Amino acid sequence: MSPERFSGPPPLLVGVLPHQHPEVLKTATSLAAKLVVPLLCAYVDEASYLVEWDPSRSAHRLSLHPDKDDDDIRSVTTELRG
Repeated sequence: MSPERFSGPPPLLVGVLPHQHPEVLKTATSLAAKLVVPLLCAYVDEASYLVEWDPSRSAHRLSLHPDKDDDDIRSVTTELRG
């Protein structure tokens, strides 16, 4: 997001993890509401690394655990969205 196109207060950035205690997200939500700022949650897949990045396309990553099933990664993403 470029500064030229961004308007409004900067978001509160919160790192989230799989199986994290729900109180973390509840507290972040409450804090963002009190500050009147958007809440942005981020998760970094610690089992992968970036091999190529082009802003006009999605990132290309390789797994540090190539035998790990993509369904496992999708389930973590789904859990974090829930």
